[in-house]
Amino acid sequence: PRQIVRYTNLVYGFQCHMELTTEVVRLLIASEEDLLLQSQLHQFVQLPDVIQAYDYNEMNNKLHTFLDLLECAYRRSLVNK
Repeated sequence: PRQIVRYTNLVYGFQCHMELTTEVVRLLIASEEDLLLQSQLHQFVQLPDVIQAYDYNEMNNKLHTFLDLLECAYRRSLVNK
């Protein structure tokens, strides 16, 4: 599935969480009461260890780079008016 949808050159829709870090994920898992059970009952619910082992830095870096480039494009569009 698409996580970022382009509507126009400067308008995008996002379906992602840029706030995810290892610490945030750890806190989310700690607050979940039955994640381990749910991961055993449902095929697409991951085990807590799998979720915590994921490196969110690569995803966040790519998203931040994308947003930096989008900001540059927006600023260029203002100058060209």
